[in-house]
Order: sequence, then structure tokens, then C-alpha cells
Amino acid sequence: GEVVEIHGTYNPPGLDLRISGDGTPTNPIFIRGSGVGTRPVIQGGLRPNGNYHIYENLDVDGGVVKMLYPYHHVSFRHSEYHNIDSSQFQIGTWDTSSSSNKVHHIVIYNNEIHHHGPFEPDGSFSPGERDTHGVIPFAGSEDIWILNNNIHHNHGDGIQLNRGGGATGSDPTPPRSEEHTSELQSH
Repeated sequence: GEVVEIHGTYNPPGLDLRISGDGTPTNPIFIRGSGVGTRPVIQGGLRPNGNYHIYENLDVDGGVVKMLYPYHHVSFRHSEYHNIDSSQFQIGTWDTSSSSNKVHHIVIYNNEIHHHGPFEPDGSFSPGERDTHGVIPFAGSEDIWILNNNIHHNHGDGIQLNRGGGATGSDPTPPRSEEHTSELQSH
């Protein structure tokens, strides 16, 4: 495994930050900021290109996180994801021609996921339904763990399960997150 430590601001015009390479179960690749108080800002999207990655202590401002097939065993933790006019975490595959085309073993843990708009200058929701969500596990996703996150101020759901079929979960209609927060607990 390797450690990639990011500092400062990363601003790829119109591009996603992509970290390529595969770790292993015993030696994952860490992509991280140096700490919660000194998170680097990624202005744009984040697209993992590999397996056994751990993303932590990041501030993703204004970009989508796309976790698409064929990648697996990726974790996002201790970070902030915000300020986008779209859904934040998109997890699954567009190629449903085979049941083996799965994105799996993804963990989203202890993050602040918020303000998926659009919003008015005073911070209130803009009129109309935008259907932008915090996290969307969709077709071709399994073993997705969404734990201990503060997901709030989304124009749609905090977590939307089973969008387009194929994703499974215990609650197909999670609570709306327009008020303040939505909390998902396991019992």
C-alpha cells in the first residue's frame, strides 16, 4: 500500500481528481489530508480508479463522488462533501448486462455531507423539486455501508436506495433531509 497526502487546494477545471492503482486487503492505498483541521480542498469531483482505497480528511467542495463499476473495497471517512447542484455520492454501474458487474464493499463513514442544491442566497431551498441526494447506491451496488454521517440540506433525500433497481437495503424510503439531518441507524 501507499499513502498519498494532499495539501492545499486542488482545482482541476472541469475534471475529477482520479487516483489510480490497486491496494490489497492488507496494504490499502490511503488518499488523505494531514488531519481534520487541515483538510485539503478538492474543487471538483472525486473518482476512485482502483480497489482497496481509503479516502480520509478531505474537503470535496462542488464535485460529485462517482464510485462506478468495476471498483470495490473503497472507504470514505472523516471528510466533508458539499456545495453541488447534483447528488453527491453515486455508487453503482450503468452496465447491468451481467449480474457480476457490481460495485461492492464501499464504506461511507463519519462524514459531513451537505448542501446539494440549489439554494437561495439566504440559505433556503430554491423552489421546485431538484431530487439531489446525499448518497445514491443504485443498480449494481451491494455491501454499501453508510455509517455515522451527518447528511443534511439536500434538495432530495439524504440517502436514496434502489434508484433504478438493483440496490438493496432495509428501508427503500429513507427520511427526507430537507429539515436538518437524517440519521440511519442499524438495530
